[in-house]
Amino acid sequence: MKNARKNAAHSRGFTLIELLVVIAIIGILATIAVVALQNARAKGRDVRRVADVKQVQTALELFFNDKQRYPTAAEFTTGAIFTTSTQGTTTYMAIIPTPPSPADGACTNANNSAYSYLPTTDGTSYSISYCVGGPVSALTPGSHCATPAGINDGSNCGPSCATDISNCSWAIVGSGSLGSGFGGKIKFLNNIPYVAYQSGSYSYVSKFTGSGGNNGWQNIGAITPTPGPSSYYPSFDISNNTPYLVYEDMNGQENLTLVKYDNASSSWSLMGVFAYANSEKISMSVYNDIPYVAYQDGSYNSKISVMKYDINTNSFVQLGSRGFSSGYASDVNMFVYNGTPYVAYSDNTINSGAVVVKKYDGSSWVNVGTPGFSSGYSDFISLFVYNDIPYVAYIDESYSGKISMMKYTGQGSSGWEYVGARGFTTSSGAYPAINIYNGVPYIIYDNSSYKPTVAKYTGSGPLSGWQTIGNFNVTNYTIPSIAINNGVIYVTYSDNSQSSAMSVMKFDH
Repeated sequence: MKNARKNAAHSRGFTLIELLVVIAIIGILATIAVVALQNARAKGRDVRRVADVKQVQTALELFFNDKQRYPTAAEFTTGAIFTTSTQGTTTYMAIIPTPPSPADGACTNANNSAYSYLPTTDGTSYSISYCVGGPVSALTPGSHCATPAGINDGSNCGPSCATDISNCSWAIVGSGSLGSGFGGKIKFLNNIPYVAYQSGSYSYVSKFTGSGGNNGWQNIGAITPTPGPSSYYPSFDISNNTPYLVYEDMNGQENLTLVKYDNASSSWSLMGVFAYANSEKISMSVYNDIPYVAYQDGSYNSKISVMKYDINTNSFVQLGSRGFSSGYASDVNMFVYNGTPYVAYSDNTINSGAVVVKKYDGSSWVNVGTPGFSSGYSDFISLFVYNDIPYVAYIDESYSGKISMMKYTGQGSSGWEYVGARGFTTSSGAYPAINIYNGVPYIIYDNSSYKPTVAKYTGSGPLSGWQTIGNFNVTNYTIPSIAINNGVIYVTYSDNSQSSAMSVMKFDH
């Protein structure tokens, strides 16, 4: 009986030490479970981020197949990816997703607040920046950049030099020039710069390979003029991975010749020769593999004519009336936006050579605003169309030869207004070339000291709202062009201080 009571006393419960051990084990198991759950949730958020970006890319490709371009930044910020056409509205993504919260790993709230979308100016490419806290398949933790080439293109899209110039500077692309030349035009194919230019009596197109060739630049194919011995005034464009070139063929009649580059055979093929003689002042724009060429028609009183290449008949057709300008026209510029052709030129019968902009409405050329809105003789006209809004820059000869830029708003007496002040440069200039990137105007021009100057419109810069971008270590140059690819500004110019070397510089980190 005594032993039974003793055994019962020993079986009533756990000792304090035993309880503490059990509590500790439970705590450890709970901690492990919480950590595992948190890791699983973080992993799930990362997987969703990657899936979101892939879904956005799919919607972007569907948009591109329909419109032959990617959405603009303004279209993307509507919160959906859709297009409106004559057939109605097609929605590819009703709601653009936002990254799940909270941010994970080294990702910050700033780079986890949205999937940052940046299209190229011509709409042929884009980048989407996003951040993952941990590894996802082949992706390493950190910031990444998605482009049409893939979900992981580079480690970080980073801040664009087109939006943040504080840590950027100008640097030569390659180890030197492409060779002697002038009249360079720069375009991009799969983020690779291509430059067309004239050297001596011939036209050339070079692409940047990084090695070999001329300081990392290599001519693509051999452009053989047909049937003449030399070519002048090249105009260049790229559409759907195909480079196109038109030039004046100096065969005694000065006809225009159009060629395109065949990537399969690595050679240029002849598309056709214009039947009209003495054609000069050429400007070409290619949309969806359809070349449009505007030119000063020397055999038609030097008025403006436009030809379109018909891909169904493989022949040229006149677009609208031949010689549709009022009088002698010069400095013709063409830009085709979303299938609508625009031209800008100076007309000597309107305000002594003021700027005229027209667009083709499907049957004829109609004025965009009042003809001659520049209020006097204008020279070196540059045209760019962004979101169906045309911009022009020109030398304002009736305003001390300074440079002005205007855009069409449909307001006021002419429908045009100045971007910044009229004649915003401090002195006379020459050779302005413009580009609009994400709605922001950019310009390069030759200042009175023969030095290239690049500026962007901020609304508050020292040049009547314009802000200069970096400093060139170049003087005595001529005929520049400007392009912006994935936020990086590129310019071409002919350096007269270096035997007219055709060079390319970019503004980058």
